[in-house]
Amino acid sequence: MENFLFYTLLLAFISSFFSISVYEGFLALAVISGIALLFLKRLNPLKGLFSIPLAGHLTTITVSSFLFLRVKEQFRRLLEQDFFSLSYFATLGLGKKKTLQLVDWFIKISPLLGTLLSIKVLYTYYFNHDVKGFWGGSFVIGNLLALPFFATVYLFLKTENLFLKILLPAFGGLFLYTAFLPVERSVILGFLAGFTVFGIALFRLYSPKRLIPIFAIPLIGGIFVLSQS
Repeated sequence: MENFLFYTLLLAFISSFFSISVYEGFLALAVISGIALLFLKRLNPLKGLFSIPLAGHLTTITVSSFLFLRVKEQFRRLLEQDFFSLSYFATLGLGKKKTLQLVDWFIKISPLLGTLLSIKVLYTYYFNHDVKGFWGGSFVIGNLLALPFFATVYLFLKTENLFLKILLPAFGGLFLYTAFLPVERSVILGFLAGFTVFGIALFRLYSPKRLIPIFAIPLIGGIFVLSQS
């Protein structure tokens, strides 16, 4: 069952770039199998680092929503949000080793997924004069491209391959350029916050000279997009 959960979560991550319905389907399977694993292994779901705060958050929004929501569509969105939050508990059933393997897969394949999404967005932008991904509105694009962007930063710092050292900053610039095309204020602020937190951590671990290429090209691309809007 661990392997089933592992690949279900992996497929959920991949499908999140292309279809919200397929993503929700895999996520529902992952939550059910993950919680079942917790019971089979007799693990305490509250031992995770964020388990207690997340459980409190889930209880608060679920109870308050059931008391005050009156629209069917709002109830559907509540269930979706609860499943997204419960997916954290699903990973607890994997164990530390499998979870690290899953995160490693996420990081390695996210640049490819980000590239496919960027091609779709750029095509619709330049040929149809609209900003659209595979699903959702323009706000979703920035959210989806955040992980591929920061994954390129991580991979750039880890690799010793000269070709990848040149290629990865270009991908980072592509993802940031595409994410900023809609000029959504929330996306821009989110990336700035991510830059701040991620940058502080990186500058404590690495020489600033190693970080210049991966940050310079994306920032130039972002400034160019903002100047064109």
